[in-house]
Amino acid sequence: MQGRTPGAPTASSHRNLMTQADRKFFTVDEANRRLPLVRSIVRDIMQLSSTMRERRQRMAKLVERSTVAGCEAEEHGSHDLQEIEQLERQLRRDPEQLEDYRNELAAIGAELEDPVRGIAAFPTVIDGRDAVLCWEAGQEEIIFWREPGADYRSCISLLEGFIPSDPADEPDGNFP
Repeated sequence: MQGRTPGAPTASSHRNLMTQADRKFFTVDEANRRLPLVRSIVRDIMQLSSTMRERRQRMAKLVERSTVAGCEAEEHGSHDLQEIEQLERQLRRDPEQLEDYRNELAAIGAELEDPVRGIAAFPTVIDGRDAVLCWEAGQEEIIFWREPGADYRSCISLLEGFIPSDPADEPDGNFP
C-alpha cells in the first residue's frame, strides 16, 4: 500500500484551488435574482436542522428513559430500542442531506452560514475589496454586507451608503 507524500496536493485541494480561482462575485441585483431558489433551499435546510435537533432530543429522552427504567421495562423497552435504532439511522443520514443542500447553494454561488437561522452569503466586491452579501431567511432582498471571515453579526447595511447594483451605475465604471 502506497502512502501519499506529505504536503502533496490531493484531488480535494485541487478542487478548492479551482473553486477559489473560478469564484464568481455577485452584484446585489445578481444575488437578489437568485433568492427565490436560495429561499427554497434554505427553507429545506432550516427544516432539516429543526428535525435533526428534535431527533437528538428524542434520542436523549429515550436513552435516558431506558437507562433509568433498565432494559427490563417490557412496556417501553422493545419499542424504545426500535425507535432508538431508527433515530440513529436517520441521524447518520441527516449530515449527508445537509451537505447536499450546501452543495445546491454552492452551485448557484451562495454559501450557507447558519442552518438554524437560515443565513446565506454571496461573494462580492465593495470599494475594491472582497466582501460578502448577507441574506437571512425572511428578508425580501439582500440589504447587508460584511468583510469575509467576519461573523455574520457584524453585517453592515447596504442602505447606509450608495452601493451600485451594476458597474454602469458607478461614475468610473468600477463596481463599488
